[in-house]
Amino acid sequence: MGNGSLKEVYHTTDELYKLRKLVSAYEDFVTASVRMKNQRSSMFLSEGKITKRECTSGNAINKFITEKQNLTIEHVAHIRKNSSSCLAKYQRRR
Repeated sequence: MGNGSLKEVYHTTDELYKLRKLVSAYEDFVTASVRMKNQRSSMFLSEGKITKRECTSGNAINKFITEKQNLTIEHVAHIRKNSSSCLAKYQRRR
């Protein structure tokens, strides 16, 4: 590195690095799940509804959005479950 503008970066390949990546991804999925649930709750509150799974009636756009939010929440929950089992496998290996 002749001119000093770039610095070398050390990338480890050890198990701790892999675990950190897995935990970071899991935290990202948790954050995405919470964000989507909050958005869905906001949609229901804006219409004066309490039930979380209830599709909005009358407004096709809100119904479409709510259906996609529910699908996304279910999908992220599935990913989180898989991530949890992967973490458990990793923990048992150690």
